[in-house]
Amino acid sequence: MNKNLIFSTAFVAACIFFGKSPVQAQERQWTLDATAQEAFLVFGVPETDDVGLSFWCKIGTKKMSAYMPANVAKLHVGETTTMHITANGKTFNLPAKAALDGVKGRFTVEGQFLSTDKLFTNLETADDVAIAIKNFKASYPLTDADFDGLLSACSGDAGGN
Repeated sequence: MNKNLIFSTAFVAACIFFGKSPVQAQERQWTLDATAQEAFLVFGVPETDDVGLSFWCKIGTKKMSAYMPANVAKLHVGETTTMHITANGKTFNLPAKAALDGVKGRFTVEGQFLSTDKLFTNLETADDVAIAIKNFKASYPLTDADFDGLLSACSGDAGGN
């Protein structure tokens, strides 16, 4: 039997076993996108609503936001909490607000910081980032995260899109 056929059959079987179609098994990746008003650096599956983490800004400002879905049972809508963001071995405590995603019915957490903060500098040079919010913990690779592009787009540089 052909090795490629064996691999393909095993992959599809694994996807079915774990409840995912081959399309859903697509890996998350970093994508930079912008509208006329906002720029987004998103770690998720392109062209889906699968987002693990995103950083975004309003064009023309130095205000950044870190946004992520967080399955934290002890959150309440509008609650102020803390996102503990660790990059390059340094932990930054970012005040954040909890909200309920009306479409998905899950909690999201969003905190703001400035592009001139040390947090942003550490994100730019780190290999990965870890985030803890109450009992929720997650880590994400930062390989291919275009922070320079996000910074450029946030500043209003048309070349940053």
